[in-house]
Amino acid sequence: MIYIDIQHIGKPNKPDDMGAGFGDDPWETEAYWTTLYAFHMEMRLRELGYSVMRLCDGRYSDRHERVNRYEADYPSSKPSVYIACHINAGGGSYSVMFHDHRSSLGPDLAAAIADEMDLPGISTTKTLPASPSDWTSNAYNTIKDVRRPVSICAEPLFLDNENHRREYLELDRIFLIGEAIANGIHSWYTQQENT
Repeated sequence: MIYIDIQHIGKPNKPDDMGAGFGDDPWETEAYWTTLYAFHMEMRLRELGYSVMRLCDGRYSDRHERVNRYEADYPSSKPSVYIACHINAGGGSYSVMFHDHRSSLGPDLAAAIADEMDLPGISTTKTLPASPSDWTSNAYNTIKDVRRPVSICAEPLFLDNENHRREYLELDRIFLIGEAIANGIHSWYTQQENT
């Protein structure tokens, strides 16, 4: 099972939160574009034959608890994957895939996704362990309570980077981000089967 969590929407304690933005309209927000790349990720994964479950409501801890419950109800010999979908802000030109610092499989999944993120305007894709004790703690909080699935906090581009907006924040271009992440997940599963 692959869990796609569209974060920054559906929070009962912050119902109007849509994450970062580059303007005042809803379509100029992180949640808008995250929803779209998550949709294309899901469609590509389904095309590749994977089961997918999308989450978009509740506190992050509630979502993690639901995923853990689903995993207990449907055990599998293969590890599941959990992607916390975000878009970065702060003026960078890179992409970053954070994995839980406690995970033995997380670094390889992050690297497999990074290999697929060789896209125009994205200078590099970093793979970083997320931990509660340093600057990565916000990313860590998006995945920290997920137990069995291999978890990634995906920050594939920067909302406030003009090149990224021009390349990907268009209805006919955002699919490139979702499909790249999906292809990375598929590549990781293929690697798992061959080891």
